[in-house]
Amino acid sequence: MNFKDHIEHLKTFFTPSVKNVILLIRWLITAVFTGLLVGAVGTLFYYAMSFVTGCRTAHPILIYLLPFAGLLIIFLYRVSGQYNNTGTNLVLSSIQSDNHISVKVAPLILVSTLITHLFGGSAGREGAALQIGGSLGAANVNKAVRDALPKLLEDFQVVHLCGKDKIDNLLLNTPGYKQFEYIKAELKDIFAMADVVISRAGANAICELLALKKPNILIPLPAASSRGDQLLNAASFEAQGYSIVLNEDDITTNLLVDKVHELYFNRQKYVEAIGRSHQMDAVKTIMDLIDHAVEK
Repeated sequence: MNFKDHIEHLKTFFTPSVKNVILLIRWLITAVFTGLLVGAVGTLFYYAMSFVTGCRTAHPILIYLLPFAGLLIIFLYRVSGQYNNTGTNLVLSSIQSDNHISVKVAPLILVSTLITHLFGGSAGREGAALQIGGSLGAANVNKAVRDALPKLLEDFQVVHLCGKDKIDNLLLNTPGYKQFEYIKAELKDIFAMADVVISRAGANAICELLALKKPNILIPLPAASSRGDQLLNAASFEAQGYSIVLNEDDITTNLLVDKVHELYFNRQKYVEAIGRSHQMDAVKTIMDLIDHAVEK
């Protein structure tokens, strides 16, 4: 093989690799740019939402201007030519078809959401809520969640882990509401998507919530139905700022809905409180105890 053949052989060998490297670099640049852009927009939206929520709380009279805010939002959509915007469904339909989403949609949704919250309205499906705890003792929690569904589904998508034979067939086709008797491998994915969690206060449940840093509402079994451990667990988590606690006997539909919204809007505070916990360093704690015992 002469020198020219060697060169040709090297070109044949390296050309695909070079193209792959260039392609990888392009995708990395695209990913970094997309991440920075989405992160910046998300941060802007978070602070803007905090600001308008603070304004609404400080000036309750703004609620009376909500109808005018609705007219303003309709006007903005009409001026921009968006006559049939379907929100999240628009994204899903564009993925499944060749229809493209107008660049006007994102700023319109952002502005209209801020206007809606400023004047005390609800801007649609703000997050995903997970309710876990499907043993025999969870019947009352299941009922409380289902009674609150009409109001919860105005703002949330609800995944309900309700226990064996606890599926409500009348609710099977309810948009935004999904029931499971049990969840196995998929539980990690459902936890990942959940913004807030409603749960009993058993040891396993609260440890999972702590490890995953999930803002949560705990509804402990009452003393008459348990040995009292869930009441102690819930009180401890509430005192440390990890959870909102509701007594089962005090739950009403409005109270549950209000507390879910309170938890959702303040969820970062609970995440940060859980992040300061030292209870997740179990291995280190055990080793320190062993070392201390050996030193004695």
